[in-house]
Amino acid sequence: MAMIYRCSKAALEAKARQILMAYNPDLLDAPQPIPIMEIMEDVYGLNFEYQYIRNDGRVLGLTVFNSALVPIYDEEYKQYELIEVKGNTVILDAHLFDKKMDGRSRYTCAHELGHYVRHREFYLAEDLEAAKSGDVELTSEEDSSAEWQADYFGCCLLMPKGVVKKAYYRAMGDKVAALANLFRVSQQSMRIRLQELGLTS
Repeated sequence: MAMIYRCSKAALEAKARQILMAYNPDLLDAPQPIPIMEIMEDVYGLNFEYQYIRNDGRVLGLTVFNSALVPIYDEEYKQYELIEVKGNTVILDAHLFDKKMDGRSRYTCAHELGHYVRHREFYLAEDLEAAKSGDVELTSEEDSSAEWQADYFGCCLLMPKGVVKKAYYRAMGDKVAALANLFRVSQQSMRIRLQELGLTS
């Protein structure tokens, strides 16, 4: 039986660095926004769709590993319906697009790539459709670990340790706001990353 295994922060950091190094080594040298959607398309062959995943916007991303019928919310008719989605598709919640939430959208992409990189074999082995499918039978420990891994991987990918440190020491004024703008992430995400790297308290 396939399982979702625990993974250290160092291993997730190393995997994110490996991906960036292979795609474009300059991303680990010069502080800049990480082209997350391009990496997902060019390296992993992932496709994107914008749909209303839930009526309240509580689920922002969904990775479909195997072609399947996936429930989405129809805003016009105010009801859920099943749509056919091809495998290797990331569904981004349309609320992200509607509200121009660039930082949140990019983070959601990085989070979903974390699921693809770390958990794809599990979902394929279990013949499950999506990372958030109601049919997924994960223990609470596995689910917590999977979400933590995807979150931490996303942070490492969008905000690489070395270039974030380089940018931090060069930034003037409100460093959190300046770096969030530079890397095109939310200020909350940048603040958490800086705390993780021991640059702020």
